[in-house]
Amino acid sequence: MLGPGYRALSVGIVSVVLLIAFEATAVGTAMPVAARELDGVSLYAFAFSGYFTTSLFGMVLAGQWSDRHGPLGSLTTGIASFGAGLLLSGTAGSMGVFILGRAVQGFGGGLVIVALYVVVGRAYPERLRPAIMAAFAAGWVLPSIVGPLAAGTVTEQLG
Repeated sequence: MLGPGYRALSVGIVSVVLLIAFEATAVGTAMPVAARELDGVSLYAFAFSGYFTTSLFGMVLAGQWSDRHGPLGSLTTGIASFGAGLLLSGTAGSMGVFILGRAVQGFGGGLVIVALYVVVGRAYPERLRPAIMAAFAAGWVLPSIVGPLAAGTVTEQLG
């Protein structure tokens, strides 16, 4: 998995998982403050359900897209959508815009995760697939430990 032929790909795709994991663990910590500051506590649940609902849609679309055209389009569109959703949510002045940003993020996340699985299936020989999938799982460990602390600190210091 870290041999010369796979190192760059392995580092790249595990880094994507790591960044998505950091965001996911941070949101749970910062969401109550965001909802309160945006006068949207009554819409709090929609910020999560919007993400997960559009993520499912993105997953289905990514599977079909990857089967027909390969995973690159789904992956790049997913990363762009995820980033646009982060920007939209991060600059939101109302809870409605925040929820929209989370929905865009979820769609992008759904596109990305399925595309990454397709990349693993196409780029790695069968003997290396368990190792890269284990690296995906391990990519959630550090964010689970550090993410909430970092998000809490940013939320307290910057709002």
